[in-house]
Amino acid sequence: MTVPRRLEANRTHSLTRRTARRALYLRPDPWTTQLVGYAVGLALRRRPGLRLHALLAQANHVHELLTDQPSPERCSELPDFCRDRNSLVARALNTRLGRGEALWRDGSYGSVEVHDGASLEAQLVYVWSNCVKDGLVERPEDWPGLRFLPEDFGRTFTFRRPEGAFFGGRRPAGQGE
Repeated sequence: MTVPRRLEANRTHSLTRRTARRALYLRPDPWTTQLVGYAVGLALRRRPGLRLHALLAQANHVHELLTDQPSPERCSELPDFCRDRNSLVARALNTRLGRGEALWRDGSYGSVEVHDGASLEAQLVYVWSNCVKDGLVERPEDWPGLRFLPEDFGRTFTFRRPEGAFFGGRRPAGQGE
């Protein structure tokens, strides 16, 4: 069962989503990086009330820091954003890897609500430096996978649908049963 969380407009949240069994499905290869970027971008386009501040996709989990500014008729865009991003990534990767099981860990995404400037700064540093903390690289900018760091503020990223990405519906011929 998912733990209830408070969802209010104009709140910032630090989100984490882990893969099932912490398997390395989100390896920082070019195809997977393009896929995760495409899925995040599409989910953000569908939910224009969200503002992305930080992002790091490691091999077995994703970190995002977002501010939720939904339209007046909605209380939050986060659940729909997470559903869209998680679904797109899982469908495409499972098809590519020939899997039919859950890609993501049971339950929902982890969320820490950020209440003040000091907490925001701490969460930003945590997301940006997570790959360094985990001993994968010496500096955040050395991470070969998807990342959105301070120097990326104001920068526009373009992610195209990865070649061969399958997101549902009828399976292409020759890809699973």
